[in-house]
Amino acid sequence: MKRLFDGLSNNIQRHSKIWITVIVILTIGFGFGLPKLQMKMGNDVFVSSSSKAYKYSQTYQKKFGGESLYLLMNGRQDTLLSHETMQKVAKFDHKINQVDNVRNTTDVVSTLNDMLDKAGSGGSVQLNFKDPKLQKDLMAELTPKQTAQLQRDLQQ
Repeated sequence: MKRLFDGLSNNIQRHSKIWITVIVILTIGFGFGLPKLQMKMGNDVFVSSSSKAYKYSQTYQKKFGGESLYLLMNGRQDTLLSHETMQKVAKFDHKINQVDNVRNTTDVVSTLNDMLDKAGSGGSVQLNFKDPKLQKDLMAELTPKQTAQLQRDLQQ
């Protein structure tokens, strides 16, 4: 390696005018290309600019200002729709709401919780509570205190 760099440095010393000319030409060439570089720092980095979500967010930004951020997750459905993933999404939502300039967030967990609240209060959302899988998942989310309260309410 030392031999390579010694040879290169000797070549630069012997042909300095050629090396300076080459470096100046490369610098000028890169200088012409620099203005053509564009940095994408908006939603189009995460979401396709031809998607409905992107177009809706652009319309929202034009009318109301502000920016939105999308967190997209990909993977197998059973992994993404697991209890652990939903806990991580809820935890991320809680953390991001602590940031000063973040005014509102929407995530699948809070949306489902809102749907459950509306369904329990006679709202317009209809859920099939007779579905055994839904019942099992709902019961798994309850704390022991909530489970005991539910049992007392059912007995009454």
